[in-house]
Amino acid sequence: WLSFVPRPNRPQGRVDARIALSGTAAAPRIVLRGEGVDLGWRDFAAQGLTAALAFENGTVHVDTLTLRQGGKRTEVRGTGPLDLTLYPFRWSLPERPLDLRVDAEDGSPDLLRLLPFIGDVSGSFNARITMTGTPKQPIVDGDASLENGRISIRDRDEIVENITARVSMAHNLLTIDHATGTLGGGAVRAEGTYRLWVAETEAYALVLSGDRAVV
Repeated sequence: WLSFVPRPNRPQGRVDARIALSGTAAAPRIVLRGEGVDLGWRDFAAQGLTAALAFENGTVHVDTLTLRQGGKRTEVRGTGPLDLTLYPFRWSLPERPLDLRVDAEDGSPDLLRLLPFIGDVSGSFNARITMTGTPKQPIVDGDASLENGRISIRDRDEIVENITARVSMAHNLLTIDHATGTLGGGAVRAEGTYRLWVAETEAYALVLSGDRAVV
């Protein structure tokens, strides 16, 4: 089937997988077990991916989805809604409950790129995050930390380095418990809150301070 995908957008890598299909084309049951190595698609790259998934009655059950990037490990478990027919092939994400958990132990910090002001990011990322609600109205709770971090500000040239940060999340309200770094040879610090998935005029309640920082 990859022959139908334009070459620049094709996924790449090596995959070993077993897929069991049953049910009907209109109401399929699918069980997938597999591993991928040296995967890439558009801006995504991973040295390894392990998946154990099942689909039945409009729900995806994620027994484990483990991503390995540069020695870092991130794991996803839980359930999510999916409407799927095989013939004719159609899929959509309906507004039904989801319940996912993300655990990162020295995992990939790419999750932080969901924040609109963060471009590229690197460092040691640890997190325990739950996502409930629905696909269009998710509710996020948990906590996360970044050590030895490096973040580029989206659409700007500034790069903040040597970042140490701890944040907590409660019902989509992200609270910066502690965040320090260096910018242009000077020290910077951030505190306050950011509310996810609301209008930008309502999202920020942040205090940023710098000492001899060059921008």
